[in-house]
Amino acid sequence: MLQNELKALQDNGIFSKDTPTSDKPEKEPGQRGRKTSDTSREGIVRALFQKFTDNPNFEPTDDDLTYTLPKGLGTEKLSSDQLSKVKNKALGLSKRGRPKTQAESLQEMYLRLQKQKK
Repeated sequence: MLQNELKALQDNGIFSKDTPTSDKPEKEPGQRGRKTSDTSREGIVRALFQKFTDNPNFEPTDDDLTYTLPKGLGTEKLSSDQLSKVKNKALGLSKRGRPKTQAESLQEMYLRLQKQKK
């Protein structure tokens, strides 16, 4: 009896042995988790970075600096310190690491370390 019903569904094209029946869209490889919103902090920083890269003289408005907090907690603005970091990074003016206090040759450094061992 069940086989007759399955056969009728196959004949009508509703059910097939060969094709999967899931209606889930296939994900592209490499996509995981949620996408960041364009109004999130990361989205605003990414947009500002691109705008500063395209135009070094870009002056952002309050709308360009305002981002939404997660879970509907409101909005905030990027501080001037954060804005300057984004601008310097986009223009290639920021340097990573500690600033060198003095230029010391390898030989001088070696001699100084040898004195400390004694």
